[in-house]
Amino acid sequence: MTKGVKKFISTISKLQPDIKKSVLKDIESFIIESKCIEIKLEKLSEKAAGISKTDECIISTIVFRFPIEYMLYMILHEISHQYQYKKYGKNLVLDVYLNETPLQEATEKLLAIEKVADRFSLMKMKQIFKNNNVISQINPVPRYLNMTDLTKMKEHVQSMRDDVTKLNLETIEDINNYLYNKIK
Repeated sequence: MTKGVKKFISTISKLQPDIKKSVLKDIESFIIESKCIEIKLEKLSEKAAGISKTDECIISTIVFRFPIEYMLYMILHEISHQYQYKKYGKNLVLDVYLNETPLQEATEKLLAIEKVADRFSLMKMKQIFKNNNVISQINPVPRYLNMTDLTKMKEHVQSMRDDVTKLNLETIEDINNYLYNKIK
């Protein structure tokens, strides 16, 4: 059982009372099935809707400012990364941030991981809405799906690689904690 999932779902229910209980039940099941160890809500910087670390998924309270569809999309996107960890292992992106993989290849890998999480979260949201007869007025635009300019992502990867080297970070846990502290 995912630590914090009951509190997480209860908080969503309180802050978004229009969400059907059956939708919340489906979201809870999606979280638990991901094998996410812990999930929680936390105030993060305005730049981040959440972070999916190998040992926990943290969703920013900022998601409650958005329409329900965007809120769910952002939550499901971060949980989708938990499914990726479950399938590919916790070191899924370790080589992206270490200088072992060429920068272009690492950037393309990170972008591909984000695109898969986007597609998975949108697919899951549509499935949840269909199963619960929810008519959505908004079709969220994925964060990464339409990104064709790799420049910004490449800059992010290079900046992280520089920091990882400078701080002598070696494990994915160290890198995730560093990323988390940057967006806190």
